Amino acid sequence: MRRSLLAILLLSTGLCSAKKMQMGIDDVILSADLVVIGEIKHNGIGSYSFEVQETLYGDTSLRTIHVDKWKEWTCDWRSFEIEKGQRLVLLLNKGRSGYNPINASTGEIPIVNDSLAEQSGPYPVLPYRLSLNEFGNAVRQLRACCHITDVRNDFGNFYDWTWDCPPEQRATHTSKADFTAWLFRRMESRNKTP
Repeated sequence: MRRSLLAILLLSTGLCSAKKMQMGIDDVILSADLVVIGEIKHNGIGSYSFEVQETLYGDTSLRTIHVDKWKEWTCDWRSFEIEKGQRLVLLLNKGRSGYNPINASTGEIPIVNDSLAEQSGPYPVLPYRLSLNEFGNAVRQLRACCHITDVRNDFGNFYDWTWDCPPEQRATHTSKADFTAWLFRRMESRNKTP
């Protein structure tokens, strides 16, 4: 009896301590093939069709895309139901049959009243609640100012990258009090670490 109880306790502790390898929103934005705003048009088996209403980065000719569903698990789940009419911001990589949300819940952010909550699934994704406009501006500015140069598979920072805009332009972005400034300050601090 004691051994059974101990085994159950150890198993449940192991399950609770499992954790998703969380990517920062800056890494997700920089690694995306496509960043779009839109809504689910059809919920299928294993994927959903998504009507693109605005492209923040990537192929602007796309109107409808197929998005593969990621499998929810103990340490990462959706904070919304996949259903027709659900509005989302998607940060996607191109897959074999469609697109895939990057880092599961990090790349699939629900829109509520034209804003994005700081949390998607069980993890914080954004530093605070943002308007769609503020998020869109930040994505465009970051993608215009830097790009990934190498992939690293370590915890924390997943990519090496380089700036494409001069320090004066970056200083203009970091001096503001918005999400763009937050992203640029975060990238500047990463740039200073060896």
